[in-house]
Amino acid sequence: MRIFNMDKTALLKHHALIVNKSSSLSSSQRATVLQRVAYGIEKGHWTEKDVKAEISNLNEFIVKNVVDRINTAAHDSITEE
Repeated sequence: MRIFNMDKTALLKHHALIVNKSSSLSSSQRATVLQRVAYGIEKGHWTEKDVKAEISNLNEFIVKNVVDRINTAAHDSITEE
């Protein structure tokens, strides 16, 4: 299973995707990621702050992309007039 081969960065990124309901993983893979992240926090491999920072980074990325798409669409509609 590819989940067990993920490094810390990949796990935290997938966790952020799961939190944002954007993960392409199967339900069992999502459950495994959540368990591994919880275990990593419990064992001190990373902190809740690390996990929250990755979620925040993903949220900022999503917002930026949405704003960029809106601005592009608005610009395109103005130039078509």
